[in-house]
Amino acid sequence: MHEIKCPSCGKTFNLNKTDYEDILNQDAQMAKRFNKNIVYEGERMLCILQIYQLKISEGLAVKK
Repeated sequence: MHEIKCPSCGKTFNLNKTDYEDILNQDAQMAKRFNKNIVYEGERMLCILQIYQLKISEGLAVKK
């Protein structure tokens, strides 16, 4: 048996091995999804910056 405590209400729960492993697996899946989202957002921001840099370069080329 594994005992876990709810971070919201503070209540403790006893879980069997299978239920406990399911929760750990959910945590791992969420962490993996979170990391994918961080990478995606970083790449998206880089693309946006490149677009703005290109627009600025084009604007400077036109003014010369």
